[in-house]
Amino acid sequence: MKGYRFAILIMLVLGFSMLSQTSPFQMNDFSENEIIATPLQDADLILSENFEEMNLSSLDLSLYLNETDATVPGNLTIDFYNSDPVVFSSIPFHLYLSGMLAGDRLGYIEILNVSALTPSPVPLTFDVYSVDQLMWIHLIDDLQPNTSIILEIVFESVLPTDSSDRAGVSGTDIDSSKMYEFASAYPIPCVYDEYDGWNTDPYLDTGDPFYLDMAYYDFNLTLPNAMKVAATGELMGVDVGTTSTIYRYTPSAPVREITFCASRYYIIESQIYHGVNVSSYYLPESVSLWSSNGLAWGIRALSLFNNTFGPYPFTTLNIVEDSGFYYGMEYPCQVYLSNIINDRYQNEEITADVLDSVIAHEVAHQWWYHLVGNDEVDVGFLDEGLAVWSVYYYSEFYNLGWTGKEFDFISVRMIYPAKINQSIYDESSTYYFTAYDKTPVVLEKLRQIIGTADYLDSLRLFFTRFSFRLAFLPDLQTAFEDQLNRDLDWFFVPMFDNAYLPEYSFQSVFYNSSSNSLVLVIEDLNEGFHIRRYTQNFTVEVETTDETIEFTDVQLYGTTEVILSLPESSTGTPTTVILLYDDYSLVQLDDPLVHFISTSNITNDTPINSTTPSTPEPPWDPGLTIYILAGAGIGVIALAIVALVQKKNRS
Repeated sequence: MKGYRFAILIMLVLGFSMLSQTSPFQMNDFSENEIIATPLQDADLILSENFEEMNLSSLDLSLYLNETDATVPGNLTIDFYNSDPVVFSSIPFHLYLSGMLAGDRLGYIEILNVSALTPSPVPLTFDVYSVDQLMWIHLIDDLQPNTSIILEIVFESVLPTDSSDRAGVSGTDIDSSKMYEFASAYPIPCVYDEYDGWNTDPYLDTGDPFYLDMAYYDFNLTLPNAMKVAATGELMGVDVGTTSTIYRYTPSAPVREITFCASRYYIIESQIYHGVNVSSYYLPESVSLWSSNGLAWGIRALSLFNNTFGPYPFTTLNIVEDSGFYYGMEYPCQVYLSNIINDRYQNEEITADVLDSVIAHEVAHQWWYHLVGNDEVDVGFLDEGLAVWSVYYYSEFYNLGWTGKEFDFISVRMIYPAKINQSIYDESSTYYFTAYDKTPVVLEKLRQIIGTADYLDSLRLFFTRFSFRLAFLPDLQTAFEDQLNRDLDWFFVPMFDNAYLPEYSFQSVFYNSSSNSLVLVIEDLNEGFHIRRYTQNFTVEVETTDETIEFTDVQLYGTTEVILSLPESSTGTPTTVILLYDDYSLVQLDDPLVHFISTSNITNDTPINSTTPSTPEPPWDPGLTIYILAGAGIGVIALAIVALVQKKNRS
């Protein structure tokens, strides 16, 4: 997740800790025995049916790291299964490596030979398109639906030098920082879906340009002796030779891809946690930040998300320091955290909480991106938004005080209009804002509306349905609707498909003294830009010559007429009407310190003739009416809000 590179901007968020609400869940301190609900070693009993009933491809990948010239010769044997109702005459493979950042030498994948094993090798023709980072393999016979073909691809991956991207060689032996990172650096089959056909998107500068199917993997890696390695999958065996060592890995369940990172200098800490071997790998220069912390925070995140979203079905999880330009990046069973974090920590630019937050974010991606997959080009906001929200919950659950939620709500209300539900290609300039800020804010808004219990149950349902599969935004909406047994178009359509938030203004206020009632017309100035009008509940205060009267749960559906019946005991004349915005109101603001609009322009003694501009639709409570009767609570609400707004660091 190229994203989290703002790392929740803990340096900002800590400034907001004074604003953090007390968690409604008063949890004890972290205890693995109390928090974990589903023993991880039993996860396969719960989720195995999700992939055993699927016909997945199988990949056997053998790699050899040549330390001298930073190349990785490889052999990929793939039993490719056509699970789509389409006949294939050619199959495309991603060759992402040539799109990655580099120093003196660009990376690339050289395809040496492609054969079909039937069972003896039969050479196949192929075309490589370097600009698109793509290879098309042309089959001799068409591949029919529900059939498979075994392909063998011989290749060599040339790692970029001085790289700060997802693959390459970086660091030096002089300062014990040299490492070889191999991620998205071998031929990976493209996904075919009903929307786009073959998804052949190249490596992009924006976001995480990955969209991959699950597959069974066996993975053999040959390294020079004394090299330490973190890799996807369970280590099944080690064969030590005179100058090199062969490591044999098999993930305990299907994965979307594999990765490894090797260095002679890694310091390794490990703990078996409920059947999962959790390990941290970090460089000597990072000892003061990483020692004990990296491992403990990885376990803490694993425990919470396993209990909250659904079981983690793998036997390994690696937390690995690398040299990426991003703060963090997720891969199956292995997450990367950039040494930029340690550099900034040593310079006292950030606190250790940044590492904690990025670990939590990347571990959350094991559920959102890996287990529940999605097209990260067309709906990249889905996994990133869920991962950022997961960090909100992580901080809240453990009472850490740096959720980032308050900052994100303020930024969403202040920053430019931006539609969430669109591809990176549609508007790359707003991707980071919509994926990392606006989407988690919308998800938190939904949680505040429906309640935490139903919200988490809905996420668990979504996870159960789509683990080992590919999901889209309508699938998430359907999971919530099925859990709640209610239609949620009123929420999902405007929140994800509108670019503008509502901007409210009092169009008119009439007071009828004979009925002691107020008629308000509250206008959404942005309504003309919306695909669908927003529905939200607010609190309205009426100041009279004698008192302040509060009306809660006043529902606005676009431009709305609201009738407020003042209590019989109220004898004062209304002087001011105030529409209050709480911490979770999604509205357009010009000033982060102003959380209300008000008017004293009240027309008196005007008959009530309802000319409602729009009839509010009661999306959540069918019994709700905008004819609000004042409750017993009367008082003046004082708002004390301290906000710190800074631009997020996109570097």
